[in-house]
Amino acid sequence: RFRSKQWYQRRVRGKKIHAIFHIIASAFIIAGLVTQFTYHNRNGYSHLFSSHSLLGLFTAITYLLQALVSSGVFQDFRPHLLRSLRADFKPFHVVLGGFLLVAVPMTVAMGVTEKAFYANLQYGHDDQWWYGHVITFSVFIATGLTCAVLSGKIGSSDPYREGSIQK
Repeated sequence: RFRSKQWYQRRVRGKKIHAIFHIIASAFIIAGLVTQFTYHNRNGYSHLFSSHSLLGLFTAITYLLQALVSSGVFQDFRPHLLRSLRADFKPFHVVLGGFLLVAVPMTVAMGVTEKAFYANLQYGHDDQWWYGHVITFSVFIATGLTCAVLSGKIGSSDPYREGSIQK
């Protein structure tokens, strides 16, 4: 199917906004990792001992690699350049992006639960045992809704296939 020039211009604008958000998120991820490792080093805490820290590091590295590779493949705003590469890479990009949309809130939920657990052990706040569980349950619900939305997006049409953009 052919698409209009206005559709293509909206698509390019959307891709630019998408790229800006990726740049901002990448900066926050790098700042967060630097801050966390600096804090642990200064206070003598061990690194990467919990499932939260391991999943968080894996998610951060995967996100940064996804942003870096995708900027080279998708952010060239000439529609006919590298069309077959884009078409081949898009399913991988969509699935990996979906994984990251699920992994980020899961990592946050694990961190909040871990913090509540250690606060309970350290300070004996038995009256606040529910805090981490409520946050974790809320994030699981949000993650489930995200998965439901993604299940409809993965099989969508591919604008990089031959004949999809009007010349």
